[in-house]
Amino acid sequence: MQEYKELYIVRHGKSTQDYGNVSDIDRPLKERGVNDGYAMAKRLLSKNKIPELILTSPAVRALHSATIFARTFNSPFEKIVLNKDIYL
Repeated sequence: MQEYKELYIVRHGKSTQDYGNVSDIDRPLKERGVNDGYAMAKRLLSKNKIPELILTSPAVRALHSATIFARTFNSPFEKIVLNKDIYL
């Protein structure tokens, strides 16, 4: 029997643009983005949809979102893989 894989594409949470002097890659999540990240991760967890791997860009907001998911899933941070090519 063939085992199927599932791919979940999740955008980072709401980020802030309040820091005019911060480069795009360094923009952090807003509080809402953090809260929404935990809510979405808990939703997936409740459906037992825990990924084997979390692929993220090195953008601060994306990495923070990936960390929220890993923490919620109780996954080791080694499951988070940074890929600079997906930043843009």
